[in-house]
Amino acid sequence: MRGDLAPAYLLNALWQLPLLLVVGVAGERVLARAPAAWRHAVWLVVVAAGSLLPALGTIGAGLVVAPVAMLAGGRGATAPPDPRWLAEWLAAGHDTSRPSLAAAVLLLWVALVLYRVGRLGGAFVAARRLVKRSWPLPAAEEERLRQLVAGREADLPLRHAEIRIVVAPGAPATVGVWRRIVLLPEGFLTSAPADDAWAALAHELAHAQRHDYALNLLCELLLLPVSFHPATAAIRRRVAVAREVACDEAAVAVLGRRCYARSLLALAASAAGLNRPTHALSVSDDPRSLEVRMKQILDSRPRLRRGPAGASLAAAALLLAAAGTLATLFAVRAEAPPSDDGAAAAGSLAAFVGTWRGDWPADPKDGDSQRRPALELHVAPSGAIHEFWWRYEKAQGGTIEATKVGSPVTAYRVEGQTLHLTQHVDTFTFRNQPPALAVIEESLTLQGSEVALFRVLSNSYFEARAQRREAVPPPPPPILMKRSG
Repeated sequence: MRGDLAPAYLLNALWQLPLLLVVGVAGERVLARAPAAWRHAVWLVVVAAGSLLPALGTIGAGLVVAPVAMLAGGRGATAPPDPRWLAEWLAAGHDTSRPSLAAAVLLLWVALVLYRVGRLGGAFVAARRLVKRSWPLPAAEEERLRQLVAGREADLPLRHAEIRIVVAPGAPATVGVWRRIVLLPEGFLTSAPADDAWAALAHELAHAQRHDYALNLLCELLLLPVSFHPATAAIRRRVAVAREVACDEAAVAVLGRRCYARSLLALAASAAGLNRPTHALSVSDDPRSLEVRMKQILDSRPRLRRGPAGASLAAAALLLAAAGTLATLFAVRAEAPPSDDGAAAAGSLAAFVGTWRGDWPADPKDGDSQRRPALELHVAPSGAIHEFWWRYEKAQGGTIEATKVGSPVTAYRVEGQTLHLTQHVDTFTFRNQPPALAVIEESLTLQGSEVALFRVLSNSYFEARAQRREAVPPPPPPILMKRSG
């Protein structure tokens, strides 16, 4: 994964999540008189868009291009390094005592996502343990259930879930992805009034029929990357309310509005202050949403007929499509900015990725027949390129001392089998002359899959000296490079 993708994803999510929240509320208003299941479907689309749209814009579908690479420490046409960035960063001689703000933000984001993953995983495991501690209906409660559903099996289809008993306070709850289970507190069927038992069973079986537990788990997984955003919490609440109202409507069809409203209040009161099963869907799931649900239950105004309801759904779909198009068009792309000299990275580095090493040819005239390392070139998949040259000096006693000097490549471009490199050296030195700026053009041309030829094409420092008719050394000979990794 390129290092500039994460900053771009976060920047896109910062403005796209509030946009999707507003559009979701608008779609909910448009479908106010339609079935609650439709409103829940709208929020499911918002959840999916909230997770996917920032990524779609990041990988190149957007029109507004931000210099994301600069946020992560990239320079010129070189993209920030891949997961091996730390070693390359240290090799380039960067100061580690003052990390960048972008790096700190990315680390905080990763930590938050991992924290949310841990909480979600813990809740899922706790729900599984709750199921393992449950047991089938005992004879007395099974007889009570048969009495409740006698003659009304069509209104309360038990085939959608398995009903089990658990030692847990609170109201009934639904768990399970493939195996959908309704968990009833011990003694619930024998102690609860018939209407309350009907209300709880109708609501929980609606959850099971709609596969709400699996959908809720999927929503939580999709929202993990954007869980840092305040809009995510608002979207999560809207999804939960729409889901509960949809199940309330299914229960109202069985018991009637007023009867179900009374039973819901009674169930909420009995569960007040008690812990409900972790990560389970309950008839009294969120006390904060109870007022909204009661208003929906007691709202006896006629619902939209099929034709107007379909038109409302189409309008909501158009709103979501428009928001998705807008979010994609004006997304921040993970694209590095152009370099100082206006050159931009082009082509593919795939054929050049690796570590290239080359030696100086032996020079018998100089009394040295040994081949010595000349150049090491690191080309990362992300576009981070570093050069390391060996400098040799004769010390007292005739020994030769070697010094390895590294610097990042400022810009690059790929043309066919040739990788063109540009170096901006602010403190280029030659003999005893004071440091000066030098722009060095180089090339690496493939001679095979593992062999390439490196050339220094030009050096602005020496060209300026030559124009002043000053002595300059000849250009270095081509260096045969071999890929070692």
